Amino acid sequence: MRRSAKLKQNREINIFLCALALVTLALPAYGAPTVKRRPRVIKTASPSAGRRAIPVMRGVPRRVPRLLEDGRFDAATAALLGRSSRSVAADFLLGYLRLHRGAASRALPSLRRAAKSAWPLKTQAQFWAAKAALTAGDVTAAIPALRAFLATGGSTWRHDEAQLLLAMAYQQRGNLSRALQAYRRLSPRAPRQLRRQAAFHIAQTLEAQGRLAKAARAHRDIWLNDPTSEFGQRAELAEDRVSTRLPEKPPPPSETSLSRRAALLYDARRFQGAHLAAAQTIELYPHGSSRPQLELLQGVSLYHLRRNHEGRRKLASLLRRYGDTPQAVEARYWLTKFAYRMNDREPLLGQARYITRRHSTSEFADNVSYIIAAHLSDTGNLTAGTAGYRSFLTAHPGSPLRDNAHWALGWNLYRLRRYTEAEAEFTRLMRRSKNNALAAIAAYWSARCRERLGKQAAAARRYAQLRVRWPETYVAAASAKRFKRLQGNGYRRLPPIPGPTLKGPSLGNGDWPMAPLPFSTPKALRAYADLGLVREAAAMAQADLTRTQWRRYRVPLSHLLARAGRYDRARAVLESVSGAMTPEQLWRTAYPFAYRSWVGSLATAEGVNKFLPLAVIRAESAFNPDAVSPTGAVGLMQLMPSTARSLAAERKWPQPKPRDLRDPFLNMRYGIAELSRLSRRFNGNLILTIAGYNADADRVAQWWASRDGMDDDEFIAAIPFTETRHYVQKVLANLHVYRRLYGRPSSRRGKVN
Repeated sequence: MRRSAKLKQNREINIFLCALALVTLALPAYGAPTVKRRPRVIKTASPSAGRRAIPVMRGVPRRVPRLLEDGRFDAATAALLGRSSRSVAADFLLGYLRLHRGAASRALPSLRRAAKSAWPLKTQAQFWAAKAALTAGDVTAAIPALRAFLATGGSTWRHDEAQLLLAMAYQQRGNLSRALQAYRRLSPRAPRQLRRQAAFHIAQTLEAQGRLAKAARAHRDIWLNDPTSEFGQRAELAEDRVSTRLPEKPPPPSETSLSRRAALLYDARRFQGAHLAAAQTIELYPHGSSRPQLELLQGVSLYHLRRNHEGRRKLASLLRRYGDTPQAVEARYWLTKFAYRMNDREPLLGQARYITRRHSTSEFADNVSYIIAAHLSDTGNLTAGTAGYRSFLTAHPGSPLRDNAHWALGWNLYRLRRYTEAEAEFTRLMRRSKNNALAAIAAYWSARCRERLGKQAAAARRYAQLRVRWPETYVAAASAKRFKRLQGNGYRRLPPIPGPTLKGPSLGNGDWPMAPLPFSTPKALRAYADLGLVREAAAMAQADLTRTQWRRYRVPLSHLLARAGRYDRARAVLESVSGAMTPEQLWRTAYPFAYRSWVGSLATAEGVNKFLPLAVIRAESAFNPDAVSPTGAVGLMQLMPSTARSLAAERKWPQPKPRDLRDPFLNMRYGIAELSRLSRRFNGNLILTIAGYNADADRVAQWWASRDGMDDDEFIAAIPFTETRHYVQKVLANLHVYRRLYGRPSSRRGKVN
């Protein structure tokens, strides 16, 4: 009896304790006060136990990190100076901003204070303080600071730069032997730009020591092996200067090394430099064995530079001098391309016939046959052009130009109103082509042919198939418009596009799939990101993190790169983890709403659709702000410096230099202004605006004036320049996807594609 009473008492106690635990857990849900979590702090690196932990953001206004991410450094500096007392982090930010604004002497006290405190960026503050001292001319203070930083190990990325700065400090101090030792101590795994700079400074140090022969050889090695870099160009001038001081002029470089330099410039798409390097080699070795190849390289470089008359003269002289050598055969092929570009019928047909008859087995014969058919079609002889394309496809079934020939043949048949043959050709191309964009366009025009033949139901089915199978192409939107016309004739509704739904957590600001940096990442990296110095954080991550860490943290690191404005690198990082992402994240990764605030404000001010600049950037540079084209177009929107200068004169803006156009904001400012100017000229016609951005606006106006009753899609397909036609199609496709992804509130549920 006593035992059962005790068991009952224990059971009641257990029930009471369980109920108490449930009530305690449920209290926050019913409005009970919760314990506030303390701000995240990072413990000091000091071994002394008496110091406190320092919060990374203590003393930094909340708006400063966002201002720094947006590149508004003046506003961030003003916000930091507006506080009566500054913390370690505020001192570091103020010194960093002053140093990068060119005020090194004013930055030095703040950075030294940050370098003495125990916090995650102490080592980085030591580096920036040493760099500020060297920039301010205080070499005596910079050398021990840099040596102390190198002794700590520090960041691999900063370690290499600190080694270079230490060597430069020794050089400024006049201790040239130590400078040479420090330069040569630079790691062979250091970034290529630092190694180039070190090699150039080694040559300068040898010159300062009076070892002129070695200095001249060092400068020569730089500009021969690295002709495309800034230091390669400077080294060439430096070698000329050093050579004048030698008692005997050194012998010129060998013909082989000079020819290799010209080929390197051509492979790097530096066509102007390749042309000049080839001319220099021919001048030094007029009877050299590489002269035919160099003259051919000159002519091809002039073709890419669009200096047509000069290029034709160069290649014609090569033909007269070298007859039927392999270089002469290739020269005839490029003369054919020159004649096609200049619409010169007789030389084009003459060179083409010579190649097809005398060199029918060469690699240029199939290209020449294609050029002849294209020329006949462009000049209005559609029947002869159709026969030319058919004979090309019969004679060269495995040519890389096969798909283009099928498309051109189908388009010629469509213009000749032979819709049955055209529909069969487009359908064949749709099924065989591995190029998704070309297959989608072929499917669209096969549906248009079915409409012309009165097969409305078959056309509607093809339009529906196209929108589902190729939703990312510009013809997907055109298919919807064509289907609406058929829908009014009693056909069923267009099926919805299968795609990701807008469900689940928000993607933050919509620019990129958000993911915070995990706590296990290095403290300095997270501190840089928390303070808004995302470019420094991204550079540190790329230099210091191991491959294992990159595999583990790909998504958060890609978000960090996107915050730093490097959307091109962020997309590359995410390519390998596509299977772990939701469909919506995949779409927004492929089509990011990059630079959202800048694009929105600039597009609104210029009266341009806010998605058009993004579509142009994706087609031009794939969001790479450092992109440079062979013709000299620079930056995100691939602006020509001459275009930027004319816009600056028209708007009374400061005249930009080519390197200024690498800045994302300035590049978008001028690029969006150019889109606005073209839109006003063409009365808001989107297709002509896009075509005018790629080609000459006057030429686009001539095409539009001679369109002969074509609708918009037919006009796009009839653009004579293949590059411009593909460019317009690509930008329209990007614009279509951007409107589908971001053209409505993100809170709305529904299909997105």
